[in-house]
Amino acid sequence: MINLGGKIVAVDLGATKILTGIATKAGDILETVKIMTRSERSAGDIIADISSSVEYIINKSGTDYSQIDAV
Repeated sequence: MINLGGKIVAVDLGATKILTGIATKAGDILETVKIMTRSERSAGDIIADISSSVEYIINKSGTDYSQIDAV
């Protein structure tokens, strides 16, 4: 039997935007956030934005980090 109780975090890093989402394994999207990439910034700054967006959606969705099965 497949465990559908966990959650998945996904990040789409594009030239113009970073789209981050959290969903159930059953496919229900719980939260998303979109921020501009602003490609003129350093790689470190963009990575910090990705990290912040992941933390934001986890907290906003009320998810405990132990519930996340995949990123």
